[in-house]
Amino acid sequence: METEQEKQLLGGAETVQRMTGEHPNQKRFPVKLRAIGTNWEDGVKKIIMPEIAKWTPPSQLKHGSWEASYDVKGKTLTYENESTLEFLTYEQDVQAHAGTSRDVFWFDEEPPEDII
Repeated sequence: METEQEKQLLGGAETVQRMTGEHPNQKRFPVKLRAIGTNWEDGVKKIIMPEIAKWTPPSQLKHGSWEASYDVKGKTLTYENESTLEFLTYEQDVQAHAGTSRDVFWFDEEPPEDII
């Protein structure tokens, strides 16, 4: 069984591989990926985002830095290859999770049934 730290490391590394085109099973580009944490402060800002930042070279980001490539309003990070990584939480209304097509989802923790 994986520890929480190992799970976060693997989730972050695999997500960045997919975003940058380095994942062996990713065939389609650009990729639209959604990373979903339990809540914004502890799930996304303290776990998911730092893990993504650790594995993403600035040269892979659309504007060369996280700050310039991250849309705060849309909570979306854009990569140089036009792939997008959207951040959501389980706290958000179910409608925030509906009606959109994504290639990959990263659920940091087991999601509530109404979100799946």
